[in-house]
Amino acid sequence: MTRHGKQSGFTLVELMLAIAFIGFIILFTVLAVVQVMRTYNKGLTVKEINQTARNSVDDMARAARSSSNVVTTAIPAGRVCFGSVSYVWNYQGATTNKYDSVGNPSVTMARVNDPGNAMCAASSGVYPNVPAANATSLLTDRVWVQMLSVVPNTNTDLVTITMQLSTKEDVTNPTLLDPFPAAPPDPNNPATWVRCTGVGGSEFCATSTFSTTVSMGGQN
Repeated sequence: MTRHGKQSGFTLVELMLAIAFIGFIILFTVLAVVQVMRTYNKGLTVKEINQTARNSVDDMARAARSSSNVVTTAIPAGRVCFGSVSYVWNYQGATTNKYDSVGNPSVTMARVNDPGNAMCAASSGVYPNVPAANATSLLTDRVWVQMLSVVPNTNTDLVTITMQLSTKEDVTNPTLLDPFPAAPPDPNNPATWVRCTGVGGSEFCATSTFSTTVSMGGQN
């Protein structure tokens, strides 16, 4: 007489349940990692735009403190001059202001050693290109200048500098859902909030606005 020992193992249903459970664990882990990376990348984007705006405004404030006058007539063209130092930029997606180097690349925003305020002097309505040898770039091409104002107080030596930057947007689908208002935005009023949509294929965008008031003419 032949005896067969009892064999043990997993049934097909048990194997399918085990595979489904492992798949769920893997999916959950992947989604958690993706979410963490999204949060991390968003934080980097916000930090970069905030730091860039702050550094740019601080740079202009230092120039204002060491200057006794400011030329603001060329601000609509993306230029402001503080005696020995001038700033040239392109507004959102524009390419009007260029360097004088080979190929005439567009300026994002540059600080220019300009003792004669030549950057703010137009000839026949045309402003000169930025001399690359005398310029320092302040912004990368990942950033757009949405708004920049320099307002001297006519009764004092104070000047108020306000700048709004955003991460680069899709030129064919313009950026801001709400344009920058004439006055600085009110955080409590949604009508003054500025929102951006980001470049196609990019997950995050950010805007940042900084303002400072300083004394001109070497005063603190």
